[in-house]
Amino acid sequence: MLTRLKYCRFYCCGPMDHALDRGRGWRDDITPFLNSISIITLDPGKKPVDNETSEDIANVDKRKLLLSNEKYDELSTIMRPIRNTDLRMIDICDAVIAYLDFDVAMCGTWEEIFISNRQKKPILIVCKQGKNRIPPWMFAVHPHKTFFNSFEELKHYIIRVNNGEDNDTLGGRWCWFNYEELLEQVIN
Repeated sequence: MLTRLKYCRFYCCGPMDHALDRGRGWRDDITPFLNSISIITLDPGKKPVDNETSEDIANVDKRKLLLSNEKYDELSTIMRPIRNTDLRMIDICDAVIAYLDFDVAMCGTWEEIFISNRQKKPILIVCKQGKNRIPPWMFAVHPHKTFFNSFEELKHYIIRVNNGEDNDTLGGRWCWFNYEELLEQVIN
């Protein structure tokens, strides 16, 4: 069986600050599926770095308090490394899964999508309200065949790509690296 996506890194972007569950639900649901086919998940809510970029409840509450108390300089100081870390994960990922929920205010999500697009990465978009609610602008940004109504549709697409059954959906944006071969170089 072909496993084209083995060891690829997928960044999961979507609303966090204003989401009721801070964006955890869908990320926690999709990660085991991705890991089951050997895809590495980069999650901005669980940053794999040792710096001051934690997205835990205490830090989120601190940011909200700074905002409500109009302590904008302190808030900027806290947010810069968070943004830098998230955008660095965009830089190193192989593909992006973006979750759009138009009931929740989003800011960083849009920046991450547009940076990923400039980097010619595959961007897989799931819209809670349905593909037909995705802004028309996005249909000029990225191929609509990677816009989905549900995570189930997304999973079926990822399986097809992984198995080599969906080769040209993105007109060359998928770039197949043999990570196993590269890992062998490190091990030997």
